[in-house]
Amino acid sequence: MIKRLFFAAACYLAFTSYMNAEVVLANFDDVLDASALSIEPEANNTACTISVANNPDQSGINATDQCMYFKQENDQVNNSRAVITLSNAIQITEENRYLHIMAYMDIAQTDCGIKNDGNTDFTWLGDKNMGRIIPGKTNEWVDIVYDMKSSNVSSVITTIKAIAFSEWGIGNSNMYFDEIVLNNDPNPRGETIIETATTIADFNDGTFAGNMASTGNGASTIEITDNPLASGINQSAKALHVQINSTGEWWGGVDIDLPSKCRITDANRYMHIMYYIPNALTKIEFIINNTGENWTGAMNSPTTGQWVDYVIDLHNFNNNNLQGTTVQRFRLVTFPNETGNQNKDIYLDEIILNNDPNARTVSQGTGLQQVQASNAVRTIDGGIALCGIRGNVKIFDATGRTVANTYLENDMELTLNKGIYVVVAADIKTKVIVK
Repeated sequence: MIKRLFFAAACYLAFTSYMNAEVVLANFDDVLDASALSIEPEANNTACTISVANNPDQSGINATDQCMYFKQENDQVNNSRAVITLSNAIQITEENRYLHIMAYMDIAQTDCGIKNDGNTDFTWLGDKNMGRIIPGKTNEWVDIVYDMKSSNVSSVITTIKAIAFSEWGIGNSNMYFDEIVLNNDPNPRGETIIETATTIADFNDGTFAGNMASTGNGASTIEITDNPLASGINQSAKALHVQINSTGEWWGGVDIDLPSKCRITDANRYMHIMYYIPNALTKIEFIINNTGENWTGAMNSPTTGQWVDYVIDLHNFNNNNLQGTTVQRFRLVTFPNETGNQNKDIYLDEIILNNDPNARTVSQGTGLQQVQASNAVRTIDGGIALCGIRGNVKIFDATGRTVANTYLENDMELTLNKGIYVVVAADIKTKVIVK
C-alpha cells in the first residue's frame, strides 16, 4: 500500500547545531494514506508518476527506509509537478527561515523548480518562485537549502511543489525527495561550506573535481584540452574548451558545479574567470547560481586573441547581491542563433574566488604588473619562504612561465633555481630574487 507523507507542522524536534527548533514538513517513513499526493492539473498526468518507495541509497545523509519517488517519464510534456499540501499553513520566521529538502537524482543536469504557493499559474519570474534545484551530484543524497525569508518568497506557506521540466532534457529520469524540514540553519546537511578564498576550477592536470556539462540541447560540446595560447596571464598546460556548434538553439555553453559550495563573504566576494576567445563573438554572459539564476549581464563583443581575467563582484552585479548566500554553480552562455556565433571556440581556466577586485594582468618579461613588496614572501637559501599567506598562490619566473600553482593552508618553503620570480596571492604581488 502506498504510504503518504507525514506532515507535522506542530512537531518540533531539537536541532543539534542550533538552539532553535525545527519543523518537520515531510518524513516518508511514517505510515498514513495516499491522499496527500497529487499532481498539478496543468501538467499532464502521464508526464510522471509519484509514490513512496524504498530509499535507493541508504547511505550518506539519508539512511531512512523510504522516500518520495518522482518518476519523470514523458519527455514530450513541458513539465510535471509533485505537490505537497501541508496540513496547516506555516508562518515563516527567523527560527524556521531555511527550507531543507533532501534530493537524490540519477542525472547531473536535472532542471527542477521548487515553488511554495498553491496557485496553478507558474513562471520563473513569479513572486512565489523559489528557484531551480541544482544538486550538483548524481546517485548521492544532497541537501538543498532555500532561504524562505528572501524577497521572492511568501511569508506564509501552504504547499511545496517539485517541478520537473522535460523540455530541458530530463525526460525518463528518476528523482527522490525526503526529510523536508524548516529550521534556522543555512548549511546543507552533511556538507562543508567554504567562506574563504578558493579555487573553483583549474584544469592544468586535465581533470576537474566537480560536475560539468554542456548546455543548450546540443548547441555546445566541452572538453579539457591543451591550452591553445599558453601566454600572458595563463601559462598553464590545459584549459576547458567550449565548442559552440552550428545549431538553431538560442543559447549554448557550459555548466560548472563548484566542487564545494561557497558562501559569499568579504573574503571571497570576487569571482575571477579566465577566458580566451580566438575569434569574434557578438556576446557572452555568465550566470551565477545559488537557489536561483543571477545573470551578470551581457558582455558585448568580448576581447579576442588573448587570455582575459573577467572579474565579477558577487556583492554587486547587474542588480544582484549574493552576499551571505551559497553559490553552487556558474554557467557560461553564448548565443549560436545570432549571426557569426556558430562554430566558435571559448576557452576557460583558473576560476577562483578571492578578495581582490583587480583583474589578473601581465607585463612582458616579468610576469605581472602591480608588483609590490611584501614581508610575507622572503628569500632563503635555494628558494623562498611564504609566511602567513592563505589561499591560492602562483609563482612566475622572469619569462612569465608558471613554476608553482598551489593552495596554502600553512606556511611553506619552496625550492627554486637562481633567478627572478613574481609571487601572486589574493592581496600580494611581489618580485623576489633567488641567489
